[in-house]
Amino acid sequence: MIKCHAAPDITPNAASDFRNTTHPPRAEAKSVELPDENSSQTVNMPAPVIMSSFMSIKPLEPVLVFASAEDAASFQSSYRQGRIMPNHPISWVFLPMPEGLLRLRTAKNGDIAYDFDTYRHAVDFNDSIGRLGKTFQPTREKPDWDHIVYLGKQIR
Repeated sequence: MIKCHAAPDITPNAASDFRNTTHPPRAEAKSVELPDENSSQTVNMPAPVIMSSFMSIKPLEPVLVFASAEDAASFQSSYRQGRIMPNHPISWVFLPMPEGLLRLRTAKNGDIAYDFDTYRHAVDFNDSIGRLGKTFQPTREKPDWDHIVYLGKQIR
């Protein structure tokens, strides 16, 4: 089993911006465990980097865009529900439609928000991709924040 740790959620510049807002901090990503079929050892390595995500029209599925073909292959080999299509870029991984997905949208900071109908569906989706997504804790002002999974790089 290979054990990967996700990159920190907040960069130094983004941390100061976060303190100046009313948003609660994002939940910290847990380590990602990737099975190693050739060995029984646990190896620490960085988690695959999701650059962006979008909804494919045909087939109607969410697509994760990784930083490199190696990251996409690592993710696809570890999470069998993902598929790399031969007629598309090899850094794209197609996922089956998650249960309860309401919409995909560009979030305020340029990353991609997956909006779900319930907290449980959001957690199930994030677990299915090895907790590579980020979530917020709900607040009194925004009780449905835990229904959203954020993927990809923030550009602001």
